[in-house]
Amino acid sequence: PMEDFKTILLEEDFETQSGEIELPNWLNYREEGTKSWRSYTDSYSQSKAARIGSRNSTDDLTVSWLITEGVNLDTTIQEFLSFETSNSFANGSNLEVLISTDWDGTESNISSATWSVLPAKIVSNGEGFKNWVHSTFVNLSNYIGTAFIAFRYAGSGNVYFDGTYELDNITIIAE
Repeated sequence: PMEDFKTILLEEDFETQSGEIELPNWLNYREEGTKSWRSYTDSYSQSKAARIGSRNSTDDLTVSWLITEGVNLDTTIQEFLSFETSNSFANGSNLEVLISTDWDGTESNISSATWSVLPAKIVSNGEGFKNWVHSTFVNLSNYIGTAFIAFRYAGSGNVYFDGTYELDNITIIAE
């Protein structure tokens, strides 16, 4: 039952953000291309979210990461990640959610860390414009130590692979 998960290890709704996403101890990293995660005000829900897309970038490839601060999973029994995604015509671009417990938190070591894809539900390209999709509760209980959650976007300047994703209400709850 949700009532058992009273401990909040991470919570971000992006309401305090404007422009490029800049949160203490988080990393907004452009691996390829010129586009990074930015604040976005959703006029339908009257809420802010993080947004990434390569539309009109003319970049051959866009790979952009939004990585949370480290979360200590050793002080609790069970942990679950949850978030919401929406898209504005995802058009062949891709969004993945990953976890690492061996990343040292530095930009230069992102590619040498072990990143595992988490089985979260992410909005599909066919989903109706502006519908928010809940990730389901992703069990993190098999991980130990300090974990970093990454949202990695891949797209290009090609009109058929330049979609946009929105991300909001990231939470890690625990008992």
